[in-house]
Amino acid sequence: MNTFKKIFNKRFSTFRSKLTAAFILTSMIPLLLSITIAMFIINCYLRKETVNQLTSDASLEAQQIEARLGQIIDMQNALSSLFSSSLTPDNASKDISSLALSRFESLRANVTSLEYVYNVKKIRIYSDYFPFTDGDSFHFFPLENLAPSALRQITSESSGANRLKTFTTADTSSANTASFYKAIKNINGTIIAVYFIDIDLPSTLKSILSPGSNTTALALLNSQSGLLYSSSQDMTLPGSPASCKINEVFSTENARCQILKKSKYTDWYYLFESLKGSSKIVNQALLTGYLLVFSLTVLLCIIAVIIFPITLSKRIKYFSNTINNISDKDLTSASAAEAILDTLVKDDTTGDEIDAIIVTFSNLFKKNTQLNTSIREHELEIEKSRFTILQEQINPHFLYNSLDTIRICMLMDKKETACRLIQSLSQFYRISLSKGKDIITIDQELRMIEAYLQIEQAGYDGKITWQISCSDRISSFGIPKFTLQPIVENSIIHGDFISAPTPLTITINVEYTEIIKITLKDNGPGIPQDRQKELNQLLTSNTLIPTTGYGLQNCCQRIRLHYGPAYGLQITSTPKGTQTTLTLPPLHP
Repeated sequence: MNTFKKIFNKRFSTFRSKLTAAFILTSMIPLLLSITIAMFIINCYLRKETVNQLTSDASLEAQQIEARLGQIIDMQNALSSLFSSSLTPDNASKDISSLALSRFESLRANVTSLEYVYNVKKIRIYSDYFPFTDGDSFHFFPLENLAPSALRQITSESSGANRLKTFTTADTSSANTASFYKAIKNINGTIIAVYFIDIDLPSTLKSILSPGSNTTALALLNSQSGLLYSSSQDMTLPGSPASCKINEVFSTENARCQILKKSKYTDWYYLFESLKGSSKIVNQALLTGYLLVFSLTVLLCIIAVIIFPITLSKRIKYFSNTINNISDKDLTSASAAEAILDTLVKDDTTGDEIDAIIVTFSNLFKKNTQLNTSIREHELEIEKSRFTILQEQINPHFLYNSLDTIRICMLMDKKETACRLIQSLSQFYRISLSKGKDIITIDQELRMIEAYLQIEQAGYDGKITWQISCSDRISSFGIPKFTLQPIVENSIIHGDFISAPTPLTITINVEYTEIIKITLKDNGPGIPQDRQKELNQLLTSNTLIPTTGYGLQNCCQRIRLHYGPAYGLQITSTPKGTQTTLTLPPLHP
């Protein structure tokens, strides 16, 4: 099987050659159909011509045989006249007289003349009313020499119509001799004489039938004794002659055409057979063979028509399904996309146009994935630069405010508070630096936010409270640095809690099911609906706009650059407070 596959791939290495092969196999169907129809038409035409030729030859030859049988009837009538003229009172007895001898010699001479004229084998006369002398036993016999069974059969027969009656006795010299007999009776029904006319069937029929004829074979059949003569050894008749139709052409087992005719002078049947059946006409077996070959060829062509499109389109369909099934997640990973596309290019490919297209597309897709990865990394670097700039803007401002707060505490002789603030400030900057890392743990981000809130609380005379909830199994996951700080800063800036009777309360809750969800709530005055809508549109935008909310948009954009468009930030607000929800994948830094 592998050898055949190698040879096939070598011979049909291009997609065009495969399509050509499929077209050739498909076009064989009408070609073979035309050949088979043509053979069938030729077969029908030759059969019709054979049947017409057989019918014509059989009618002509049957007429010739019937004409010879008519001559034998004329001979019988002539013998009857001769015998009647010879049978007189002078020879009614067995006494030999000169007149009787004279008439006897005349009768014998006439019988010999009839044998010569009608070309018969022998005429035998059985009678007790002729003088028999030595040498006459060849033609003239006494009635007592006739077999008793034959004599009884002849005696029991009535005169009937003027027909030839055949009889086979031991007197015939061979099996190919046919004997026609006729009895002469007196008015009392007593047999006076019986004469037999013997003819040689082969020589007689050869002289009757067309000399050198090789188109028709003949067999003589008798309804009682069966086959009398046949010019071909393999001629047979299916059934008895009486059970077959007369003058109708039928086919035998060897696909030859035959016709059966009935003689009007005897009880014979003529069976004529066409000799063209074995050479010039497509017989039934040959026709069946052609039909079988045609059927198999059509079946093979149909299978080829079904298999070729499936085979040729299989790789295209597989290629299309593979491309369509590449997920967005795989598209973002160059290695994952390359691993999937490498399954399309196998080692046993034939190198045709389809394979060239698949290989070219795979290479382009890999280059495109690599280019997208490079672009994404470049965008991430740009965003890091923007974040660094933002961070540099935040750090000096926060640092100045923090130092002012510490200075005031020192002037007011609040040394413990000042020491605590210095410790919080140190922790904040230590985590914010993080040795240059951009992704830190959630625990580090929350500790930095708590340090930030402690410093802000001191600056606002304790009017800020907070509550942070995060389990230990979640705290080790990663988060982009400075993700929560802009959100907490917005809550403080827009909290409007200085003159309010209640302090600003910020609640941070971290949950983890399939993704990490961080919820920040405050009890501030909320955001107006139009501003809330504007902020959410700003968060879904791919373009950073340096306006109010730039820090929130930068935060959301950094999450999407790191983890994809499925993650990000969303704001909901009511007059009783604002809630900000962040979604992150459960990844370790």
